[in-house]
Amino acid sequence: MLKRLQTMRDDAGMSLVETLVAIVLIGIVGAVTLSATLITHQNIRTTDDEARGQEDVAVVADRLSRDLRDARGVVCDGAASDPTCKVHLQLWIDTNSDYRQEPDEVVTWQLQVNPGDPGHYNMIRTVNGVSATEARTIVRNVAFTYDYPPGATQPMPGQLTTRQVAVSMFYDAVNGSGSSVRQVTWSTLLRNVA
Repeated sequence: MLKRLQTMRDDAGMSLVETLVAIVLIGIVGAVTLSATLITHQNIRTTDDEARGQEDVAVVADRLSRDLRDARGVVCDGAASDPTCKVHLQLWIDTNSDYRQEPDEVVTWQLQVNPGDPGHYNMIRTVNGVSATEARTIVRNVAFTYDYPPGATQPMPGQLTTRQVAVSMFYDAVNGSGSSVRQVTWSTLLRNVA
């Protein structure tokens, strides 16, 4: 009979303490796994945001630099919101090489408010009233500086003209998470200035 009681005690299962220890260990392993998953996801998202932001900025920098190199001059329409053309850029690209500025030869680069993402802007390139978005929702600010301030019209022969434009663009991650605000600055000479 003693053997039978001993056998019953061995088959009794796990005690409450053993069950609680198992639950705590499973909870710790689960928390560590969840934490590692969240950190990995955040790192992937940050890397993706930074790569997309840098890619968009590279596209804008390439296209804008190409327009600057092809331009015959920098014109400034004197818009009330930006009379000195510090935050928008207007270039005269003489596409037909007649040395006369036509309305369809003026290219404008400017920021456009993005209603879905406050604090970020779309970078817009406009030619002859047709706008194209060159970068979406990454730009926070852009500034243009000139070696000589641009005028509203084509300069007269012998008059000082803008020959170099420096661009400073501030951008951050597409999703607003991950990277902090970054700045890219470059300067381009106009090759076709008369």
